[in-house]
Amino acid sequence: MRSGINHFSTALFVLMLLLATTVMIRGSNNMLQTTIPLYAAYNFSMSKVEIGALSALFGLATFITTGLVNSRLGSRVRRTFFIGSSFIYASLFIFYFDTSFLFLWVLTAVSGAVLGMIMPNLITAAGLFPDQRMRERSLSLYASSLSLSLIIGPLFEYYVLLHFTLKDTFLFFLPFGVIAAVLSTFIRFPGDERRQANTRFQIRHGFKVATYLNLSYNIPFILITVFAGIYVHSDLNLPLADVTLYYTLFFVTSFISRILLSFSSHDRLIFPVMLTMGLTVIGMFLMFLSSSAEIFALSMALLGIPHGLSYPLSLFYLSRSYETSERSAANSYFFSLMTIIMVAGPVLGGYSTEVVGWRMTFLFIVPIASFFMIMVYLLIRNENDINETE
Repeated sequence: MRSGINHFSTALFVLMLLLATTVMIRGSNNMLQTTIPLYAAYNFSMSKVEIGALSALFGLATFITTGLVNSRLGSRVRRTFFIGSSFIYASLFIFYFDTSFLFLWVLTAVSGAVLGMIMPNLITAAGLFPDQRMRERSLSLYASSLSLSLIIGPLFEYYVLLHFTLKDTFLFFLPFGVIAAVLSTFIRFPGDERRQANTRFQIRHGFKVATYLNLSYNIPFILITVFAGIYVHSDLNLPLADVTLYYTLFFVTSFISRILLSFSSHDRLIFPVMLTMGLTVIGMFLMFLSSSAEIFALSMALLGIPHGLSYPLSLFYLSRSYETSERSAANSYFFSLMTIIMVAGPVLGGYSTEVVGWRMTFLFIVPIASFFMIMVYLLIRNENDINETE
């Protein structure tokens, strides 16, 4: 009895530590991803194409460290890189406050690189519990903490921008990075994993479903992250502070979706997966129709739901398809594939908005998301595949 209580207390402490670190990292990371484009546009007068290239550099750096570095390291070395990256990450906010045009590019590349060493390891830590029910509950709560941080961050930035300048927000988010760096020293890593460099990674059914599902959402999400703020300020003529409120609305519906998923049955995933992808298509079409602030707000609220569901559902598929010793590589490759969109998406999005405008660019996403929806349906149409554990 006492042993069971101690085990539960330890698991609860580990989970709370992970969630607190996640909130600090993701809340400040989202601030960087949404504020850097505004910073580049209104403090450095960059064009949309240049802003897209800047955001692509962030994604490319993340892809390199996630797919080519983190996935090949053993547990002990990876933990050292993880902690070191967390402390470097904290220091970046000071440099963003007072930077030049050229150094902004360097800082953005470093930001993407260190986050590529941080985020996949947080995913792995969330999936360390051996029991499937506990592991998926942990992954759901981890995903919920991501959404919670994405509510806290924009709301905090809104109040900062009411009284301070855009560049001042970097200093206000410095404590987020410092707290995350300190907490990173306590994060658990798997101690018995095989060296992934010597193990051939297998692309399994769950990896394919997770990839297509997240691609269907990551493409519009990157577009929203990089350009929605500029669209709200330049086309809808709203102040910069109000931009963060639209992101808050987006992440509130995301958070509610993830909380509901945390307390629901996960045996059959086909319904939430199809719902997620269908709402993505509908939401992007609404965004195409958003000639007013009200319709844009509705589209953001609707798109928050698939944002909340797509990521944890993808993690469920990964955790069911790979053993504990294989999950670090699976998570790293999965995360690196998602960052490819962070490279191509901003550049293509910036070019498209220059040529055909904002709303037509939003419309272009509808057939792309529909294509991935069909691909996922074809993969999981056989009900026996839903509970597959390879």
